Amino acid sequence: MKHRNTACIAVGITTVLFSTAALADDLREAIDAQNRAFEAAMGAGDADAVGALYAADAVVIPPGADRAIGRPAITAFWKGGIAGGIKDVELRTETLASDGDLAVETGEVAIVDQEGHSTTARYVVVWKRTGGGWKLHRDIWNAR
Repeated sequence: MKHRNTACIAVGITTVLFSTAALADDLREAIDAQNRAFEAAMGAGDADAVGALYAADAVVIPPGADRAIGRPAITAFWKGGIAGGIKDVELRTETLASDGDLAVETGEVAIVDQEGHSTTARYVVVWKRTGGGWKLHRDIWNAR
């Protein structure tokens, strides 16, 4: 009986570990897809598409500027960034962890202006799982 219980526990632990790994893979795929959509929308100069990637109650906290609270303000913020010369962005995830309906991503972003000059920044994003999938919930960055 003791060996049977040990075997059951081992199977249970293995199942949990593989399930956790699968969930982590699914999360990474979802966040990567959202990041590629963000890059594509910025590259196309489409602030409305960028804004749609944020949760309705999201907050953008840019360095040296006021917070943009809610999707309309966030869309307006990115329209200003695009009009101000942001041509392209490249997001590189460094870490990603989740707990329930929230996930935290850290990474680095390369920002290219209309003249082709590139700068980098570090970012932290809190993602929120909504009925529409994973959405940006809190977005903050600083210059590198």
